[in-house]
Amino acid sequence: MTQLLTSRDWFGKALAAATLGFLLAVGISGLWTWFGPGGFRGGPVKMQISMWMVPLWWGLVCSLVFFFPSPRAAWGWLGLANLVVWGIVLGGQRMMS
Repeated sequence: MTQLLTSRDWFGKALAAATLGFLLAVGISGLWTWFGPGGFRGGPVKMQISMWMVPLWWGLVCSLVFFFPSPRAAWGWLGLANLVVWGIVLGGQRMMS
């Protein structure tokens, strides 16, 4: 059975994208900063690129969040993705220092 796409649940999905999507974008940027070429001490160019990655990832999450079937699914999957990404970032920082 297919579910019709409606605009009924847009607020919950948009709120999930705005909050958890932003945190996910910062986390993905952090992954690249810590584990990308040159490590954390990659220099000012790497930090600038890392900063500009955040709105790109955030925009991607904000545009794709509406494919979730419900706001609950959006919050759950984005929350799980945040736990994984931030676990790797924080765990990797501890291992590297």
